[in-house]
Amino acid sequence: MMNHLQRVNPDWDQAMIKERVGMLDRAGNFAPLPVSLSPWRLTASQWQQAQDNSRLLGRLLSGISNQGNWLLENLNPLISGNSLTGILAKQLSQLDPAQIRAVGLPFMRHDMLLDTAGKWRWVESNSIAAGMGPLSDNWQQLLKQQQALCCQADNPAIVRQSALLAGAAVAMRRRFDNQAPLLLFVVEQQEDNLFDQQILAEAIQARGVRVARVSLAKLAGLPRRGKRLYWPGDKPGAGSAVDLVYFRTGYNRQDYQNAEQLALRATLETLDLVLCPNIALQLAGSKWVQARIYETLQDPWTGAQFQRNLSLSLADMARLHTLLVPAHTLTNADDKTMRGRLKRGWLLKSEQEGGGSVLKGQDAIDRLNQGIGADTGWIVMAPIDSQIRQAPLSLLKAGQWQEWTGSISELGMFTLGHNHQYGGYLLRSKPAGQLEGGVHRGGAVLDSLQVF
Repeated sequence: MMNHLQRVNPDWDQAMIKERVGMLDRAGNFAPLPVSLSPWRLTASQWQQAQDNSRLLGRLLSGISNQGNWLLENLNPLISGNSLTGILAKQLSQLDPAQIRAVGLPFMRHDMLLDTAGKWRWVESNSIAAGMGPLSDNWQQLLKQQQALCCQADNPAIVRQSALLAGAAVAMRRRFDNQAPLLLFVVEQQEDNLFDQQILAEAIQARGVRVARVSLAKLAGLPRRGKRLYWPGDKPGAGSAVDLVYFRTGYNRQDYQNAEQLALRATLETLDLVLCPNIALQLAGSKWVQARIYETLQDPWTGAQFQRNLSLSLADMARLHTLLVPAHTLTNADDKTMRGRLKRGWLLKSEQEGGGSVLKGQDAIDRLNQGIGADTGWIVMAPIDSQIRQAPLSLLKAGQWQEWTGSISELGMFTLGHNHQYGGYLLRSKPAGQLEGGVHRGGAVLDSLQVF
């Protein structure tokens, strides 16, 4: 198999450079992503169920973001702490709804695992910085070119995600004038996931929208004129009002270097622009809220009230109950109970994103024994009895061919806008015994799907 692959294309690295399927290494050079050359095969029914599940989760989290009372009531235990979730919840609680002028734009990725019973289970959702769609799109196209694969799942990430962002920026700009809209990518100061963003930005620019990159520090220093944020530009006379702020960072507490940068999030809510996401949607997509959804639905009365408030049908509720994995916030059980769950294999999860946020076994118990404040946003979640792929997985990693036997694949489905349109997928595969599953900061590989 591997020799055959080498004969088909002896220089995969060059092909990946051309398609920009990679990131920057510590020296600032292009580094190809680890990739799987063995697509995961799903049935048409499994693929359809994954799309239906993602649309439901998109509607659910968007609905929660519009239920301010429920959201803040369930986040109240965190407001006294210094977690990012608690800080943003406090900001939202202090905003007068009449002050809010910004338009929230949903752009989410919902990560799911297929269990041994053939059911999709909800791992988590990213309601901010839901990235890697363009790299996944490009990898699938490259793989198809080199192997002439059939039956690939539709992955229109670049086209649909760029259309969403460009369309929202245009709509905001047309409220004021007919000039070309301006969209700001909010990025890390030392960004390694550059190419995923670059591919998307180019597609947005092709739709007539100007794009600029800005750090949180620089964003906090931008001037305001009335109710509009102003971008001075890099050249004299190049200034413009900002129409859309798209966050590709800002999901971890350490992303914000000072109080001014944190306070900016609330200020942006009071301006005439589009926020992707706004504070409410970022909070709705938190692990804490995911656990509170599970806990809410365990009580018939609160579950029925939740269903009514979000206008969920009985079919929606049945699907949601299947998707939900048992999870609890640390405030709703004592340490002894939590320690017992961890001994039974449950996971300890922090609000952190981007790797290093999940602990298991003795590591989790040791961390709990060190003390975790009830206002820090940690949760425990039951393990998912994930389906293990039996067919060997051939992969290219660090310039070397490898083969894994027994791997688990995690499917991320993008939903876009208020209609929660399908916006492409991200598939990551990892060895079955490995805890971390990220491609960016983890041990997984970028994978693709075939549907039969």
